[in-house]
Amino acid sequence: MQVYDFSTLYTNLDLNEVKKSLFELFDLLFSESNKYICIGLYTKKCFFAKKKYNGFYCLDIDEFKDAIEFILQNTYITFGGLILQQAKGIPMGGNCSSQIADLFLCYREYIYMTSLLSDKRMGLAKLLSDNSRYVDDLSILNYRNFSNLIADIYPEDLVMERSGDDDKDILCYLDVRITIGDDELTTEVYNKVDDFTFPVVMFTFPSGNIPIQLGYDVFFGQIQRYAIICSKKSGFLYVSNKIFTTLCERGYSRGRLITKFKRIFQRDPFILYKYGFLSVQQAEMELISFINTVEVVTA
Repeated sequence: MQVYDFSTLYTNLDLNEVKKSLFELFDLLFSESNKYICIGLYTKKCFFAKKKYNGFYCLDIDEFKDAIEFILQNTYITFGGLILQQAKGIPMGGNCSSQIADLFLCYREYIYMTSLLSDKRMGLAKLLSDNSRYVDDLSILNYRNFSNLIADIYPEDLVMERSGDDDKDILCYLDVRITIGDDELTTEVYNKVDDFTFPVVMFTFPSGNIPIQLGYDVFFGQIQRYAIICSKKSGFLYVSNKIFTTLCERGYSRGRLITKFKRIFQRDPFILYKYGFLSVQQAEMELISFINTVEVVTA
């Protein structure tokens, strides 16, 4: 497995290339049966249709292209009394910036895969079909020479970098550290701030203006995320202990945090079986035992 990401994506997109690719994509999507894209005025419902519907913005392909072109060509920034028009790249944080970038890359990948099929390079097409991408992060499975294909798939303005150089020990893919052993694949939580040489303040304080319940809800959500990511009980207990200890030191109630911890297993018993816990009480006891062990070692 190899992991790549674009060092710069949004700000390096060539607007003319984006427009050309998106318009060609729209030509594939719209048809006589998909004549209009209907977008709800009062709901989030959206669908293709042959006709227009009341209560929906109904755009044909030309109107939709005009809307996208307007978004691409009408980003303005004021600076020092000047009004500047963005001529390259799309604004980070824009309402549709992520979707525009994702669709652009998706279409480029589609074009490349289509060309492989046209050239009857079925073997390579099959190998690449196992790859996946989340916006600007790519995971490449069972193919070592992807770096040789990057220039054929993506525009040269988009610089892609590989994370690490070991095919079996991946630094990070979507905040997950993946290690491929001889007989197993191990996943752990990866947090880039752990590599920093300075402390980073994370999570809330009960003495702040944010409602105190939010801190407990964040703890619950993080533990739930850890349980999904971590393949081994030791890794799960380690990261659970870190956030538990951090929040306790800030003044959150130890008892309420424990209650939130137990609720994870009460809501999803599968996590109990995943880590070999026989009961919710055993999960609680092992976390407390792990915390006490770490506290003793630290002391």
